[in-house]
Amino acid sequence: MDNYCKDCGKKTKCQNSIRCRSCAAKEWHKGRILPITEKRRIWLNTFKHTSESKAKISEALRLQWENGTRHQNRKGTHCSEEHKENMSFSIKQYWDKVSYEERQKRIQKALTFSKIKPNKCEKFLETLLNKLFPEEYEWSGDGRIVVGGKNPDFTCVTGKNKFIELYGDRWHKGEDPQDRINIFNSYGYACLVIWEHELKEFNTIDRLIKFHQDLELPKRKFILK
Repeated sequence: MDNYCKDCGKKTKCQNSIRCRSCAAKEWHKGRILPITEKRRIWLNTFKHTSESKAKISEALRLQWENGTRHQNRKGTHCSEEHKENMSFSIKQYWDKVSYEERQKRIQKALTFSKIKPNKCEKFLETLLNKLFPEEYEWSGDGRIVVGGKNPDFTCVTGKNKFIELYGDRWHKGEDPQDRINIFNSYGYACLVIWEHELKEFNTIDRLIKFHQDLELPKRKFILK
């Protein structure tokens, strides 16, 4: 059975088409229809997998994960170590050419665009800071402040150059908090690093009070391994 274009009346080459190529292109540019036939559109809107087909898909995926072939089918997702080193070197070269002010702006824009929100531990520490020092510290982990390429978690908003960092036991495992402190100190900011597991310790309140009052804190070096 021959099909004819509903707009110009010309014979269509495809049996399932309701428009010829030229008319379909015109409608596509107008934004009236998707580049898909009406029959295909109806089929997509009404089609549903049966319980039997769902079981087959689930079983096939399970076997792929068990056999380790799930990611092998995704070509181009694995990079060699040499390729990773080359990408790292090129990225470092790129950032070395960018000025400090421009680098700060780009990092801040990327963090702001990601719309980061405080996690449970950061909300707990924020509540604790508001009770100890009302309206003196605010969460700034959304990129509103970037110093030395680093975004502090909490910032003192009363004029003191003070940052408080909350290190997650998982995400900052193996890192030395003194490295972050030294970065902020080089720009004239004092920094206190609190580990996630230290939120439950009573002496954490004492450390926060001493840090806020510019009292000398006991020297401590702790790296979570």
